[in-house]
Amino acid sequence: MVGRIINSEKFPKELRSFFTRPLESGNLIEPKTIFKNIKNGKLFSRKQATALELEEKFPGLFSKDIPDNPVNKLRLIKPTLKQSPGTRYNNQRFTDDELKTIYTTLINLADKYPFQSEALLFMLVTGRRAEETLKIRRSHITKDKTRIILPAGITKARKEEIIYITDPISVVLDMLDKKLQTTYQKYRFVDWLFPTTRINSKKLHSDKYVRSDQCRTRELRGCWKALKDLTKINGAPKMLRKTYSSIAKLTLGTSSKAIQLTGHNQESTLETYYDKHTPEQVREYAEQVSKVLKFK
Repeated sequence: MVGRIINSEKFPKELRSFFTRPLESGNLIEPKTIFKNIKNGKLFSRKQATALELEEKFPGLFSKDIPDNPVNKLRLIKPTLKQSPGTRYNNQRFTDDELKTIYTTLINLADKYPFQSEALLFMLVTGRRAEETLKIRRSHITKDKTRIILPAGITKARKEEIIYITDPISVVLDMLDKKLQTTYQKYRFVDWLFPTTRINSKKLHSDKYVRSDQCRTRELRGCWKALKDLTKINGAPKMLRKTYSSIAKLTLGTSSKAIQLTGHNQESTLETYYDKHTPEQVREYAEQVSKVLKFK
């Protein structure tokens, strides 16, 4: 049989058991161990029997005569998307104008997406990861309200880290305080800084319940989707951290100072994965260098 080319993006699920390597590999696939299987009075391999069944579901998938190894010469076309959706924003950051727009829009979305909006704002002004941000408790804030002490258990580096409360952070904390004084008064006994709006009011008397993960916000997709729809800005929440890190490096001048704010263990990590520059900035760098190279 001549190998039939099949696009792996539309590959029937029923055929996936034929292969031992990932569908996206694009290599010739070695068949799995063949064992005897009796069908219609003939001796078939398991693959032949399955191929006969698939031919009924997907006419023309194989030639009329089922070969010994019906998938031995099938070659898969690699998906056209080179990057997975989760990695497409790894080398991007928001521009200064986009950052201002995101900030203003999140302020306006605070009533429609309570606590999600504030969590994203917190990430914007601190550069913290979403996983860390959503696990911050009100009890992590010092009594003098000058610092937020993140315990080792919630940081990626598994070490205690300190966020010094600046004016932009105070704005977010004030927004949260106002919510607890008005619409969400019943949440004032919940220790999570960003509680979920799906709390079971009947269980608020239970200390174990209000301290559990069931009472905290665990995802920000709703608010972020609304923001993208309103602003038409393309990006992901993790770009807030990359943008903050880039601004910190540019403002402070050195990575050694910037990592004191971002929480990275090594300067090389920030420089390689977080210090990103927009096309406009790169063009400006080129113009600055070109001035030195003008000899006439």
